[in-house]
Amino acid sequence: MYDRRILLPANRTLVELARAAHAAAEEQLLIGVRREVANEVLVRWEREIFTARAGGSILEWLQQPPAARVKDLRQQVERIDYLKALGVHRHQLASIRSLPAKESEATAGSPRER
Repeated sequence: MYDRRILLPANRTLVELARAAHAAAEEQLLIGVRREVANEVLVRWEREIFTARAGGSILEWLQQPPAARVKDLRQQVERIDYLKALGVHRHQLASIRSLPAKESEATAGSPRER
């Protein structure tokens, strides 16, 4: 590539660009959620998810990745039930749902189709 005058950025530069893109995407999601969900609800959700729980906060528990065992399936259902109890399912969150399928798969860590 060098002989064709194509230079690739250094690894550190790519990592910094990826971090900046991730931060910008999270900020846009947060703006969308704040636009669509009442402030009182957001305050209640925030208070709930930062509540201490054995082994960390509720947020940390919610963020744990699923595994492929039956026990872990039950744990995922517990997480869904918890979010439903908060009323998260009552909000459409159109700004999040408007992501194209391939983009949302990549965000979730799924392999991209080529």
